[in-house]
Amino acid sequence: MPSYQPIVPALAEADPPLLGRLLISLDTIGGMVDFSRVAFSAGMVDFSRVAFSAGMVDFSGVAFSAGMVDFSGVAFSGGRVDFSGVAFSGGMVDFSGVAFSGGAVDFSGAAFYGGRVDFSDAAFYGGRVDFSDAEFSAGRVDFSNAEFSAGRVDFSNAAFYGGTVHFSNAAFSAGTVDLARPRDWSVPPVGLPADMPGVLLPPPEYLAQIPT
Repeated sequence: MPSYQPIVPALAEADPPLLGRLLISLDTIGGMVDFSRVAFSAGMVDFSRVAFSAGMVDFSGVAFSAGMVDFSGVAFSGGRVDFSGVAFSGGMVDFSGVAFSGGAVDFSGAAFYGGRVDFSDAAFYGGRVDFSDAEFSAGRVDFSNAEFSAGRVDFSNAAFYGGTVHFSNAAFSAGTVDLARPRDWSVPPVGLPADMPGVLLPPPEYLAQIPT
């Protein structure tokens, strides 16, 4: 039976919301870690340089609405990390320099409608990262200088109709980044290379059928 790391029940039950700074100082987290439905609405939460090494980490349904949540330099190396249904509506969530190296990371159904989410300099080199059904309607999501070198990053049925999604100077050397079947392409990502192997963009005949 996997171990359970009861790190955040106090966050989930905090009333009023947590203020100040919470530092997650464990070097390595494995087994089962449950942050689901926590609201990050003030202060700073620092996961930087933590290693999530297999097992299951659950951030599903979390709301990031203010403050700063720092995942910079975190290593996700195997197992499953669940950010499905997460809402980014304000503040800053920093995934810069994060390494996704195997297993599955799930952002399916995530809503990006405010604030800033930073994946700059992140490395995607194995496994699967799922942004299917995600909604990009406001704020800024930054993949600049990210490296996509293996595995699959899936944006199928995602909606791009507001805010800014940046891929400036991202490196695509292997694997697949699939943007071929969005449900809305009104405000497409910027900085995507044309005719780059492994980057699947929506064909003109498909774009003729959806909002653009």
